[in-house]
Amino acid sequence: MDALGVGLRVRGAPRPVQVSPPVTRVQSHAAGAARELFCAARVFSSVDADVVVWSPLADKIADACHRVPTRRSSRVPRAAGGDRHPCGGACSSCAGAKVRRGMTWLTASFLVPVAVSVGVPAAFLYFVRRLDLYASGGFALVVGCFVAGLLAFPLSFAANTGALRLMTLGWGLSTAVALLAVKTSVAPLVEEVAKSLGLVYAVRRPDFTYFVDGAIFGFAAGTAFAIIENLFYLGNARDPLGMAVNRAFSTSLMHGTASALVGVALGRLRFGHGRQRFAALLVGWASAMALHMAFNRLVNSGPLTPAHLAGAIAIGIGGVVLTAACIFWGLREERAWLRETLGLGVGVSAGEANVVHRMADIDTLLAPIEQHFGAERRKQVQRFLQLQAQLGLKTKGAALAADPKLRAALEAQVADLQAQTDALRRAVGLYCMSYVRSILPDEGEPLWDRLNTALAQAGTAEPSMNLWQSLADRTGSGATDAGSGPTLPDPRPEA
Repeated sequence: MDALGVGLRVRGAPRPVQVSPPVTRVQSHAAGAARELFCAARVFSSVDADVVVWSPLADKIADACHRVPTRRSSRVPRAAGGDRHPCGGACSSCAGAKVRRGMTWLTASFLVPVAVSVGVPAAFLYFVRRLDLYASGGFALVVGCFVAGLLAFPLSFAANTGALRLMTLGWGLSTAVALLAVKTSVAPLVEEVAKSLGLVYAVRRPDFTYFVDGAIFGFAAGTAFAIIENLFYLGNARDPLGMAVNRAFSTSLMHGTASALVGVALGRLRFGHGRQRFAALLVGWASAMALHMAFNRLVNSGPLTPAHLAGAIAIGIGGVVLTAACIFWGLREERAWLRETLGLGVGVSAGEANVVHRMADIDTLLAPIEQHFGAERRKQVQRFLQLQAQLGLKTKGAALAADPKLRAALEAQVADLQAQTDALRRAVGLYCMSYVRSILPDEGEPLWDRLNTALAQAGTAEPSMNLWQSLADRTGSGATDAGSGPTLPDPRPEA
C-alpha cells in the first residue's frame, strides 16, 4: 500500500472495532460514591404538605450511576456498523446517553414552573417590604434573614426525616401513619423554630427598629424557606405548573405569614426584660405553629379537592393580609413616636417633621418637586425625609432600650443619621427645601403664627424687607398681604 492509501478502507471490508474509552479508578470510585449517595437519598421522603418522595432527576441519575461500569467491563466494543452496544446499556457511554436523554425535561415545561415557584413568593416579599414607609429596617438584615430561611430547610429536612425513621423503625408505626404524624405535628414545630433562628439574632441588632421590621424580616425568612421547598417538590410533580401555582399562592404565603408572626412578637416586646422577651418568643412560636398545623391538617385531611385547595389559598392570601395589617398597626404607632421625638433637639424643623408625618402621601407631596427640580432632586428629598423618620424612630428606641449595649448602639446610629440628614439638607439646597415646605398644608403654620405673636408683643418693628414673601414669590406659591405673616417657614433647621 502506497502512502496515498494510508488510512483508507477497502470497499466492502468490515468496519474497524470501536472501543469505548476506559474508566479510570477515580471515575469508578466517583461513580460508586454517587450511586451510594442517591440510593441513600431515595430513602428520605418529604414530610410537609405534599406527598413527594424524590425527584425524577435523582431517579435518572441514580439509575445511570447503577449502570456505570467497572474498569474491566468498560472495554466493550460497539457492534459493527450498529448504533446500539451489545452491552445492553451497561457501559459508560450508554449511561451518559441515558442521563442526557433524561435531562431533556429541562425545557420551558419545567423552567416556567420554576419561575412561578420563585417569582410569586419573591413578588409578595417585595410588596410586603414596600409597605414600610420609613424603610427603618436595614436591607442587609432582610438579606440575612432570607439566607437564614434558606439554611433552615436542610435543618428541618434532617430533623423531620429523623422523626420519621424513629416512628417507623423505633416505634413500629406504619409508614403512612408515621408520615401523617410528622406532617401534621412534628414538621410545623421543627420548621417554625428553624425559620425563626435568624430572627432571634436580628432582633438584637440596632437596625431592628420595631415590630414592623420583625414582620418584614420574618416574611423574608419564610419566603426563602418556601422557595427552596417548592423547588425540592417540583421535580416529582405530575403537573409541575399546577403544583407551582398552587404552592405559590398557598404554602409559600403560609410560611411567610407564620414567620412574620414570630417577628411581630419579638419586635413588639423588644424593649422588655428577660422574661418578657422569652414570653414574646413563646407567643410568636405558638401562633406560627398553630397556623402551620391548621394548614397541614387541612391539606392532609383527605384527597386534595377543589374545596381543600380553595381553603389553602384562602389561608395563604389571608396571611398576607394579616401581615400587612400588622405592618399598618406598627406604622401607626411609629407615627406617634415621630410626633413625640421629631423637633426635640434632633435637628428637624417643624415643617420637615410635618412632611414626615405624611409619608403615606409622599408621592403626591413630592410630585411638584420632580416637576420643578427633576427626578434626581426628588429622590434626594425622599431619602432626606426617610432619614428623618429613621432619626425619630431610633431616638425613641434609644430612650426605651433597657440593654446598655443596645442603647449605645442606637445612640451612635442617631448621631450618624443626624450627620446624614445635615449633608442631604445641604445637597438639596435652600431653595428646594423652601419649596418643599411651601407646598405643605396649613398644619405647619402655627409655629410661625406664634413667632409673629411673640414679635408683636415685644414691640418689634416690621422689617423693611419681607424675606419670606420674596421666597414665596420666587417659588410661585402666591403672595399674601403684608400683615398676614410669612407664607414660608424658616428654611434653617432648629437648634
